[in-house]
Amino acid sequence: MSNQEKKPSIGAKVVEKIKSLVKPNIKKIAINHDAKQIAIKLIKECEGCKLTAYKCSGGKWTIGYGHIQDVKEGMKITQEQAETYFESDIIEYLVPVQKEVGQICNANQIAALTSFAFNVGINGLKKSTLLKVIKETPNNFTEIRKEFMRWVYADGKVIDGLKKRRVKEADLYEKA
Repeated sequence: MSNQEKKPSIGAKVVEKIKSLVKPNIKKIAINHDAKQIAIKLIKECEGCKLTAYKCSGGKWTIGYGHIQDVKEGMKITQEQAETYFESDIIEYLVPVQKEVGQICNANQIAALTSFAFNVGINGLKKSTLLKVIKETPNNFTEIRKEFMRWVYADGKVIDGLKKRRVKEADLYEKA
């Protein structure tokens, strides 16, 4: 067999598989590492880590630090798996947030919005009045705080944990 006819090694196959799984838009933006580290700290604090699947206040099966993809009742993971899921999940939210506000927001603001999106979903952020207000007047902290605080409900009831999270996000958003 010539060099050109050799089959790819197992390592090459794994790399190709990973490349095929990575969303194309994620590769096109440089990660704001300061925002990432700040977001990681805030999200971990707000989410906590549970190694056994549970239903969140939104009714979704969840595990680790708020991981929801392919989670099923009775599922258990290790702390190492929770960290691996979270490392992947954080990028899924940070990158779109950066695309939306990276030119007008500082690292703290990007981190606050990443935490928000991690909780309500990236589409929730994109459709929100919060994002609209930020894009129009990114330093209107009074209105932005009001918009954060509109997102404290589940099934029409104020959830204390969501209220605390939104206060933390709004406080972080206001930090220079």
